[in-house]
Amino acid sequence: MLNHIIKGQYIALHNTALLEQVNANLRSAKEKIVKKRTRSTKLIPCEEFLTGGEIDEANPWLRQTQWAEYLLGINRGLLCDCIAAPTEEANGLEAVARRIWVAMGEVAQISQQITKATGNAIRSEAVRTEKDRSPVQPLQA
Repeated sequence: MLNHIIKGQYIALHNTALLEQVNANLRSAKEKIVKKRTRSTKLIPCEEFLTGGEIDEANPWLRQTQWAEYLLGINRGLLCDCIAAPTEEANGLEAVARRIWVAMGEVAQISQQITKATGNAIRSEAVRTEKDRSPVQPLQA
């Protein structure tokens, strides 16, 4: 019985030490992620936005939509205000918008990480299955 109690305490101490080590590793990993995130997010001043007629995107969909011509003549300051993140000190609807903004940013980051982590075979399969599908139109009222 005494031997069992000693072993039980050893296991409990061993598990506690392992748990502390895992928690330390998680804290370290979280700090690394936060550092990477702050390095990768760079605020771009409004003066650096594209002007009408400039097309430097590799995405053919953006060329088809003619986004550069669409944005021509729109006040840059107003555009920046529309897409700026809500302030952290916001109240009411602005606070709700801030929470949604943060949540959608996290969803986008998770999506990007998943895309980076998946292999080319999965991406190729997704493209192949999309080619075989007929275009889907949303339900209309």
